[in-house]
Amino acid sequence: MVLALALAACTHEDDNPTSPTGDTGEDLRVEDVFVQTILDPVDILWVLDPTWPDGTDALKEAMEVGYTTLLMADPSWRIGVMSSDAGTQQNRGLIRGVHETWPAQPGAYDVLGSGPSKVRLGIKTAFDDRWSRNQDFLRPEADLYIIVATNKPDQTTDNDLTNDDFLAWLRDLEHTQSTRISAITISAPNVYNHWADLAAETGGVVFSVGSFQRGIETLFLDAIGQKKEFVLSEIPAERPEEVTVVYREHPTLYTIDDDFEYIASTNSIRFLGEAPRVDAQIRIAYERLPDAPAEETSPEETEGSTER
Repeated sequence: MVLALALAACTHEDDNPTSPTGDTGEDLRVEDVFVQTILDPVDILWVLDPTWPDGTDALKEAMEVGYTTLLMADPSWRIGVMSSDAGTQQNRGLIRGVHETWPAQPGAYDVLGSGPSKVRLGIKTAFDDRWSRNQDFLRPEADLYIIVATNKPDQTTDNDLTNDDFLAWLRDLEHTQSTRISAITISAPNVYNHWADLAAETGGVVFSVGSFQRGIETLFLDAIGQKKEFVLSEIPAERPEEVTVVYREHPTLYTIDDDFEYIASTNSIRFLGEAPRVDAQIRIAYERLPDAPAEETSPEETEGSTER
């Protein structure tokens, strides 16, 4: 599996004897260099709640941004769609709308049913019972990224399948790469926190709907591991004013506030527009905070600490 983000280099330039070092003699200049990479191949499974028709309709209208994300990064991808409805026994776990081209076939995101939304039970059934259409969905070499779209907590009961048993089954799923579960849902705490807990268990993310387009872009970028946010190696004395992105030997200068933001809580920069292209270098130069001076011990403190 290819790492989604590789730290290619962190250099401290010290060839300029007049560099700003204050009285410490330290060279405070840093350049962090990142390389944008992606996960490839990836299989994406949408699990749609048919009892949330407004959400499903909004997703279908906004799905174009997801395909744009995939086409720009160009991984090998496959998308499947299934219903979380467990009310129709004969269709439980059926992965419909399997495709790996754009545009998708008509009706790929149409789901039917009105029974309880048993997400974990439906996912397990899809890969255990292996409908004929499900047989080839998950490629052995692919990362599996599951996106749940719902406005309620999972209604899988412990009698159906406990969460511990589901997570153990997920870890043992027969393919060589990672499996992550993410969700796009509403902001009500009991719903959001339910899916946030499951996402945290599997390395996924949760998006609270406001803009379905932004939600789909966020989740598809996470699915393929393409980053918009990069964590600095040192704490900057002042926020970086510029970032240079080099793609195919052509540098482009990005400026703070217009093109990216600095997030102090995570010590990272985040691009406000499109994510940098695959194989691009992201070069961030800044001056770091100086090291804290070593504390000196006074003779009085030394004498006072002597045991008598």
